[in-house]
Amino acid sequence: MKKRTLLLLLLSLTLFSCSDPWDDRASEGFEFSFWNYTNEVYDAKMIIGGMKNGVFMPTDSINVNQIKVGQGTNPYYFTGENRWKPNFDKIRSIPSERCYFKIKLSPQREEMIIKSGQSDALGLLLPSSNFFAGDYGRLIIGIWDNEVTAYTPEEL
Repeated sequence: MKKRTLLLLLLSLTLFSCSDPWDDRASEGFEFSFWNYTNEVYDAKMIIGGMKNGVFMPTDSINVNQIKVGQGTNPYYFTGENRWKPNFDKIRSIPSERCYFKIKLSPQREEMIIKSGQSDALGLLLPSSNFFAGDYGRLIIGIWDNEVTAYTPEEL
């Protein structure tokens, strides 16, 4: 009986050592948190793309529903295994080394997302892999009456 228990224990340890419980695959892609400083609830469209000669070239988009009014009260959108995974090869073919974001908040309001504290568009250096992972793909977005700003906790 001791041999069987020892064998099962060794087999279990071997299997666990082959898997990584902190595998980043569940956190590949983009995750969004919105801080809405306006008096409007938005159904928005996030658009990603690259820049060519200073002109934004869209490549992919995703809908974001019910961005409520409030500071840090909104849930994260596209979390865990449901993170948004746009095709970076489309951006690389523009050619662009960075990805940029535009947000459409209403038929009358569509604008580039700018980097918090700056006046330039938020441009993230594309990773060598197909996806951002962990905090590199987490965007905290502030919606103001006159602009939309964003930052990420980690940048490449």
